[in-house]
Amino acid sequence: MVDVWEAIGFAGIALSAYAYFPQLRHLAVEHCSAGVSLRAWSLWVVAAILIGAQAVRSGNSVFIALQAMNLGASVAILALGKRFEGQVCASHRGHSH
Repeated sequence: MVDVWEAIGFAGIALSAYAYFPQLRHLAVEHCSAGVSLRAWSLWVVAAILIGAQAVRSGNSVFIALQAMNLGASVAILALGKRFEGQVCASHRGHSH
């Protein structure tokens, strides 16, 4: 039998992953790091690892999946942000960041 609350939790994870998509797409396709703070994303990677450790310890599958997704997305944004550091797309050129 499906646990409704667990299903709701996994739906929330899918929604959260979808929310990362525009930032990841912009970095990967436009090679634009405008507005990406490497320091902040570095801290979010460390935070995801620390919270993920607690998630694994708790054994809660939704919590584990959420932190795995957050870690993966944070690492991807950090890596792309570093790779394209200082590069700005046409839509961000001329805007202050």
